[in-house]
Amino acid sequence: MSWLKDATITTAADKEQAVIDQNKAEAQQYLTSTDWYVIRANEPDGKPIPADILSARVAARLIS
Repeated sequence: MSWLKDATITTAADKEQAVIDQNKAEAQQYLTSTDWYVIRANEPDGKPIPADILSARVAARLIS
């Protein structure tokens, strides 16, 4: 069975962990891409962070 020598076995737990890792990576990317809203809001004349961005950042932090 030489065709099995390079085979890898992926369990359901491995697949679940891969999905979790992907979700965490996407959440972190979202936070990174919206950090400028936070920086802008903390400037002396900064604008407030839009409510939808705030909500999405809270959700992303819960994932990451």
